[in-house]
Amino acid sequence: MRLRTSLLTRVVFMLAVGLGFGLAAAPRVHAVTGSAAILPQILPPADTNLTQDEPFNLGITLINQSIDDNLSPIPATLKAGSKIIVTLACGDATCAAPLPGTLAFVPQSAAGCVSKLPQITSCTALGDNQVVLTVGSNLVMAPNAFIQLAQISLNPVEPVITEDGKFTLLANTDNITDIQTCSLINPSKCANAAAAGSTIMYFPPPDIGRPCSHICDSRIMFSDGTAPDRFAGSLLLDAPADCNPTTAPLRFRITNADGQVVNKKIPEGSLVKHGGYWLYQNPAAKNAGGIGYVKVRQRKEAPFGWRVDLRVFGDMDSATLAKMTTSLRMCDYVAATTDDWSPLPDGGGWRVDLGAAQ
Repeated sequence: MRLRTSLLTRVVFMLAVGLGFGLAAAPRVHAVTGSAAILPQILPPADTNLTQDEPFNLGITLINQSIDDNLSPIPATLKAGSKIIVTLACGDATCAAPLPGTLAFVPQSAAGCVSKLPQITSCTALGDNQVVLTVGSNLVMAPNAFIQLAQISLNPVEPVITEDGKFTLLANTDNITDIQTCSLINPSKCANAAAAGSTIMYFPPPDIGRPCSHICDSRIMFSDGTAPDRFAGSLLLDAPADCNPTTAPLRFRITNADGQVVNKKIPEGSLVKHGGYWLYQNPAAKNAGGIGYVKVRQRKEAPFGWRVDLRVFGDMDSATLAKMTTSLRMCDYVAATTDDWSPLPDGGGWRVDLGAAQ
């Protein structure tokens, strides 16, 4: 997984208290600044992309950046009862667009953690996109200390369907009072603080291959408004040879820079084997929307892989940009391709030879 050191951003929340104001003749009142950051880091550090179903360890390190009134570093305490929330995958730095299912938490023998300090009681899942580290007793941090609280195990499950597969992992304390520091100059003056940090990772899907040795168009065709729009085309998926389409759900998506164009799926058991191929048909989709036709067969000649022919129906009005990403998931395998589509005459839709540029 690629890690950019400059992007191991320390997002620091500072809360200064104890500032005193008085008459000019009054003695100076010292202030203290509580400050900390969290560094989530893949261990051992690596410079490659995440790979599906290849688990890795993530270290959660707390950094004490608290300072006294004279700017000298001072100790700080992570309080008992605090929680560190690790949000596994987000589409942006503020997690306005969470990506649940991208990474899965894999509990380990140290109370759910791979390893942990005695002050950390457990590492547990919170929903499908967060892990919570619970602090059971006070943890005193020396000035400028870097302290690894715990390591957790994560498994890459669902690639991020963008051109580069980029996403953000966040970590933060649960409250702005979880960390406390007190002045060494004037011990009665204390401050509280929170801590946060992030790291960027990359988990792109493998490329969709060309389904044909010749040009074979895939198309989005806009309707006249009396029926859903339609996608018709073919894709080549390099899924494992032992893939059984009958026992796996199938999902088809097209996205562009503005968001989702179409997202349709059929559940496991939908594809029925007929000799050397699997088939799904739903004539009602022509009017109701959904996947109307899927034919899957394993190619025994070049190009190798699983050829999937699809007809998908739905509102595709958001297909307004030429550059679109097409993705297909089958047998827990996801592949995608980003292509520049060509407009059909009279604005009637788009066409592309999927994977031709790969």
